Amino acid sequence: AMKHPKDKDVCFKLDATDEAIMVATKQVHRPSPLEQALMNVLDDLDFDEENEIGECLKVDAFE
Repeated sequence: AMKHPKDKDVCFKLDATDEAIMVATKQVHRPSPLEQALMNVLDDLDFDEENEIGECLKVDAFE
């Protein structure tokens, strides 16, 4: 863990475990190629297309 040094001339240090956790977290939260493609498609939709998808989802929820 990162600790504040009591001596002014001492540097901050980061525990190797914290660094490993940060790397693992980035890998876990990395979207798959399919997820990236779907997210990019959603970014390209206009307002009417978004509403149409929303209505379809509501219809599917009732079935």
